Amino acid sequence: MATIFAPGSVVDSTVIDITTVDHVQNFDLIYIGTAGDLKVIPIQTGAERLFKNVPVGWFPVAITTVVRTGTTAADMQGCNLIKK
Repeated sequence: MATIFAPGSVVDSTVIDITTVDHVQNFDLIYIGTAGDLKVIPIQTGAERLFKNVPVGWFPVAITTVVRTGTTAADMQGCNLIKK
């Protein structure tokens, strides 16, 4: 029997590792495991944005890059959603 996923369900996730370089990969949202600042390049703007004091939980901004310099949040997972 096939598994059926509803639109908006997380289809995959990737550990975001910024210990040495920026993480360049498109994600629909990020799960933050340890709160902190998050510097990203959103898909919509293409320009770096710094979000201060991001709490643990889902960060629902589609991004192309998590920028190493300026990011203090940790234990992050980049996730993509099933599209319609």
